[in-house]
Amino acid sequence: MALSRICVFSFEFRRLKQATAQSTVYNNSFYPRTISQWNQLPILVTDSTCLEGFKTALVQLRASPSRTA
Repeated sequence: MALSRICVFSFEFRRLKQATAQSTVYNNSFYPRTISQWNQLPILVTDSTCLEGFKTALVQLRASPSRTA
């Protein structure tokens, strides 16, 4: 049962929903900022199936000359 949840999570939730709040402190805290950064990653990175693939995709993204960040 837990394995199917992990598979569903990694497949269906590539993009995380940004929680809304009226507090500036919360909006600038770790979770909202990280969710925003995760959602800006290309699908190539977020679709990685293992940690090594994720790391490799991030290295390639940082090395690409067309990087906009």
